[in-house]
Amino acid sequence: MLSELNDQELMSRYCDGETLAFEELYSRHKGPVYRYLLRQSGNKANAEEVFQEVWIKVIRARDTYRPLAKF
Repeated sequence: MLSELNDQELMSRYCDGETLAFEELYSRHKGPVYRYLLRQSGNKANAEEVFQEVWIKVIRARDTYRPLAKF
């Protein structure tokens, strides 16, 4: 079950083409990331824009991800 894997394992599986692993990462982190961005920006529109940019970067980094640091 994917929910039992840690973030590094999920990201590795996503890099190997397992899209369900990305869905689990997104589901696991969407709330905390959005709340952090909202607190930092104090503006819902800005938080939503940066939130989208963060996940686009994760998607684009798929081919270059190296598990050297915590996800």
